[in-house]
Amino acid sequence: MNFKQKLVYMLIGSLFTLAGYIITSLNGSAIHAQQDEQVIDKIVCRELEVVNTEGNRVVGIGATEDGAVIRVLNTAGKPVLGIGATEDGGIIAVGSAAGKGVVIGTSKDGGDIFVYNAAGKAQVGFSGGEDSGAIFVSNAAEKRVVVIGTVEDRGSIGIYNAAGNPVASIGARKDGGAIFVYNIAGKPVVGISATEYGGLIGVGDTAGNPAVGIAADEDGGAMEVHNNGEKKVVSIKATGSGNGVIQTYKGGWRTH
Repeated sequence: MNFKQKLVYMLIGSLFTLAGYIITSLNGSAIHAQQDEQVIDKIVCRELEVVNTEGNRVVGIGATEDGAVIRVLNTAGKPVLGIGATEDGGIIAVGSAAGKGVVIGTSKDGGDIFVYNAAGKAQVGFSGGEDSGAIFVSNAAEKRVVVIGTVEDRGSIGIYNAAGNPVASIGARKDGGAIFVYNIAGKPVVGISATEYGGLIGVGDTAGNPAVGIAADEDGGAMEVHNNGEKKVVSIKATGSGNGVIQTYKGGWRTH
C-alpha cells in the first residue's frame, strides 16, 4: 500500500468516526429534549389561541374591558364553554353546538343561574338578591309560568298562564298563609288566608272587587255580602254577648 492509498483509508475511517459521533449526539439531544420539561416563568400577552391539528381554534384567552374571558370551541368553531369577568363579578356559560345551555353569573344583588332550551329561551332560572331569592320556570315563549320566591321575609309561589297573567298564588302573611285564585284577566276572585282571629275566605267579582266574605272575628264567625258597587248589603255575625245577628241594607240598615 502506497502512501496515497493509506491516506485515503485514514480519511474514510475519520469520516465514519465523525458520523458516529454526530448520530450519537443527535440521539442524545432528542432524548434530553423529551425527558426535560421547559419551564417558562411568565408569559405576557393580550390574547392567546390554541389550535388543533387542523389549525382550527379550540381555545381562546383574551382581555376584555371588565377583565378577561376564556372560550372553548368545538371542532365546528362553535363556543361551548365560556368563563369571563363582568361588571358585577364573573360568569360561566356552558352550551351545546346549537346554542345556549346553562349560564351562571353574578349580578349587583347576588347570583343567577339560567337554563336555556335549544332555541336559546330561558326555561329555568335561579336568582339570589340582597335579602331574597327566586326560582322561575318559563314556557317556550319565555313567559314565566311558575315563580317561587321570597317577598320581604316571607315566601310565595305564583302560577301564571301562557299570557303571563297570574292564575294562582300561595304566600305567607304576617298571620299565616294565603291562597289566591285569579280569573283570566288576572284579577283575584277567590282568596283564602289566615288572620289574627282565624281564617278568611273571600270571593270577588270579575273585576276583583269583594262580593262575599266569610271570616272569624273577635266575637266568632261573620259573613258579608257586597253589591256590585263594593258596598256591604248583608251581614251575618256573632255578637260579643253570644247571640247572632243578621243585618240587611235597603236605604238603611235593618236588623233581623
